[in-house]
Amino acid sequence: MSKYYLNGYTPPSQVNSKSDVVAMQSQLNAAGAGLKLDGIWGPKTEAAYLQFMNSGSPNGGGSAASQWASGAQDYINSAYGLFDVPTIDYQPMSEAQLLAQIEGAYRPAVDLAISRRREQTQTNRAEIDVDAYSRGMGPSTYVTDIKGREMDAEASDISAMESEYSAMVMQALMQAMQQENDRMLAVEQYNSQLQYNASQNAYSAGMSAYEAYLAQQAAAAKGSGSRSSSKSKGANASATEEDAWRLLSLCSKQERDGIYNGKDAKNTALRDEIISVLGPMGYLEAQSLYPGT
Repeated sequence: MSKYYLNGYTPPSQVNSKSDVVAMQSQLNAAGAGLKLDGIWGPKTEAAYLQFMNSGSPNGGGSAASQWASGAQDYINSAYGLFDVPTIDYQPMSEAQLLAQIEGAYRPAVDLAISRRREQTQTNRAEIDVDAYSRGMGPSTYVTDIKGREMDAEASDISAMESEYSAMVMQALMQAMQQENDRMLAVEQYNSQLQYNASQNAYSAGMSAYEAYLAQQAAAAKGSGSRSSSKSKGANASATEEDAWRLLSLCSKQERDGIYNGKDAKNTALRDEIISVLGPMGYLEAQSLYPGT
């Protein structure tokens, strides 16, 4: 088979022969591209095609160009619905919620330490009374002073515990708030990437399906002279929609990628057969349900 594209230029996935190139050139000329129908995908043909991709017209306007762009957009819009993905809905905890959570974790240990410190004061004061009684001192200014010092030491220790607890809670709260902000940012980035990937996949699949539609239209117009048309007739005689879905479900992602984008004879024949039985929109849906790599 003679080469149908120049080095450095890549035809769309559904353009796999000189006759396919002629069909695409005819479609572009219908919108005013003014291409020579030579069956070679080169700089002029690719420039006209890319102009259609970007603006829908190779020459700045025209009803045919508008119709082409509108048709492509219909397929792309349909693909967006098929490739749309659910996003993660993450609700970060408020400062009050985080504070309550942290205090609930730290406060019991502090209260226990304070309780034990108070018990120690009571024990020390009781020992002072016993010692004073054994010495025959009884109540005195000295004993009262010593017991007062025990109370002062207790208050000082508890105050230090409370200060340490407050500092610990504030530090933990700041870290927790930063972690919540980081999680929220990560979720937003993840959702944004999902939407971007879905958008890219939808655009690619939509254009691929529309190119398949154009190729079928051109093949039907040319009759049995088109390779794609003859293959489609053969495929319709032997293959069913169930066969196409079963084939795609059993293939690996790499194998499906070859079917969707490969230009060798085997993958081209499989792709033409799938399109012929599922139709362009069914083929688009197939890429959504059974993606390639």
